[in-house]
Amino acid sequence: MRSKTAIQIVGCHAEGEVGDVIIGGVRPPPGDTLWAQSRYIAEDQGLRNLVLNEPRGGVFRHVNLLVPPKTEGADM
Repeated sequence: MRSKTAIQIVGCHAEGEVGDVIIGGVRPPPGDTLWAQSRYIAEDQGLRNLVLNEPRGGVFRHVNLLVPPKTEGADM
């Protein structure tokens, strides 16, 4: 199956825990706060299903999405 969208994901491993970090190809979710953005992702299952379910993911993985800061000076 072909897709017009490419998502860049880096696989990570830390002390036995495996996971992925989305570093590109996904726009920041809408919301004025990080909490609102997280609620949007929780309610809209599209991205979560794509990266967490097989064949890409599984119950043993977690995925992090990096988003721009919402508070001035929060990015160091």
